[in-house]
This record gives sequence, structure tokens and C-alpha cells, in this order.
Amino acid sequence: MNPTGVVFSSEVMTALADLDIPVISDEIYADLSFEDPPSSFLSFSTQTVAIHGFSKSYAMTGWRLGYMITPLEWMPAADRLHQNLMISATQFIQEAGISVLRKSAAYCEEMKKEFNLRRLFVLERMRELGMDLGYTPTGAFYVLYKYRDSGKSSLELCHEVLEKTGVAIAPGSDFGLAAEGFVRISYAQSMENIDRALIKLAECKLLTS
Repeated sequence: MNPTGVVFSSEVMTALADLDIPVISDEIYADLSFEDPPSSFLSFSTQTVAIHGFSKSYAMTGWRLGYMITPLEWMPAADRLHQNLMISATQFIQEAGISVLRKSAAYCEEMKKEFNLRRLFVLERMRELGMDLGYTPTGAFYVLYKYRDSGKSSLELCHEVLEKTGVAIAPGSDFGLAAEGFVRISYAQSMENIDRALIKLAECKLLTS
């Protein structure tokens, strides 16, 4: 879902599974899918390592608490990697994870509803301001926008936007060669701040001319 906010359809995942290759499936945003129930790639292929965590849907970004589900025969290799790279999460973070699992279901559902309201607002507001995305993101809290000045790198453009408007957006180049020519806009902010930022982006015309 990062950076596009797009959720793979079951048809796409079936086609990937038909390739009959091992897949590492990053499912950290699975619980922030707004239109359809999320599907794990585990449902499509047994050759899957599914990675999930607490950073997004439980708003514990930076705490680095997560887990993975892997075929039993791959576990020894995963165990060696884990021991050499990280060993374990600290105790207070594990305790926080237990607490949110026990107590935060209602809060997290409200947070998800709020993100969805912001998503719908961003889609409509960008259309009104002449920055139509051309697609409908249905998960996470990002949109990927293709800017018009193809002669300018996404990193250069983001620096210019920040200097002239004070709005921070992410260059598409951070997400691979295919995302060059795009910028990622996050709506993990208040509705008021999102609106102010979008208006500044439209008024500066750096993305649209």
C-alpha cells in the first residue's frame, strides 16, 4: 500500500501465486484497508512469509514491534537471521503491545474511520484543486501524485515545494525507479492541516505546471 494506497485485488494475488515462487508479503497496512476486507497472501500461496506489526494500525511507529508468519521448514533460517540482526524487542515495548491487543480495539476502529474520512476528503479536495490522482487509493494513508514537470526530479521538486510552501511531501524516487515522476502525499494529519497543505500545493503550481 505504500506509497500508492492501492490494495491488490484477489485476481492480482492469484496471478502472483501462479508464478510459484517464494513471496515476502509486507502486510503492515492490512488493517487499514477501507473498502474491502484485507486478504493475506498466505491465503493464496504456502510459499509465503507474511510480515505484520504494530506500527501502523496501532499507531506505534518507531517502536519496531512486529511478527512474521513463515512455513515451518523456513523457520531455522529465519531464526538465525533474527538472532543476528535484532535478538528481541525490549520489554516495555512488548508490554505495550500486549496492552494494545487487550484494550485498543474500539480506539483503533475509530482511528481507521478517521483515516477513511481523510482519504475521501483528500480525493475530493485534490480534484477540486486541479490535482486529480486518476485512481482511487483504498488503504494506508498515502496518495501518489504524478506531477507535470517531467524535467525535474521528484527529489528536486520536493525540496522546492518545501522551501516555497513549508509543505513536506516525499519524492517518488524513495520508492524505486518506477515511482520517479511522482510525489507521495500523506494524510496522517488533521483535516485542517491537510486542507491548508493541499491549498498551498495548488497555489504554488509546482505540481501542476
